[in-house]
Amino acid sequence: LPMQSGDDEILARMKRPYRSRDFLALSQTLFEKIPGLALGLDLITGSPGEGEPQFQNTLDLLEQIPFAYLHIFPFSPRPGTPASRFRPKVPQRVSQERSRVLARLSRDRKEQYIKGQLGKNLEIVVEDRDGDWVFGRSENYLLLKVRSRAGIRERVRVRLLELTGRELIGEEI
Repeated sequence: LPMQSGDDEILARMKRPYRSRDFLALSQTLFEKIPGLALGLDLITGSPGEGEPQFQNTLDLLEQIPFAYLHIFPFSPRPGTPASRFRPKVPQRVSQERSRVLARLSRDRKEQYIKGQLGKNLEIVVEDRDGDWVFGRSENYLLLKVRSRAGIRERVRVRLLELTGRELIGEEI
């Protein structure tokens, strides 16, 4: 979902039709209606006017949302757009550091989400194979490795067994 920022002032400058409380309410509704949801959020760092208080508001909102991962984009002005004239500009080094903070948070949350899925049964669509192993993506967007004879584009029911480094291992059920 395109959260963009957790600060109402920044959202208003972006002309977003929602505020932080609206986004929080939407995410809560989604989690109530979709068990096991792997919610990804789009965020922009370094938008003009994003000082420390505005960035902290984004972090505070993120603490309230059990997202699974973030897509982080540094602000890049497009010539001729209103945002290209907004001030104050955020120094690139500040924007990059904020991106690193969000990337660490995203890695931690993704690992936390995956650990919460261990032992669960999922369905994957096989995308690739290597010998006895197939690789497929689940309905909650996890990439798993499973021993199976299934072919490419076939669906396979699996139980998520372990996370080894960056690989998720499952067994066909």
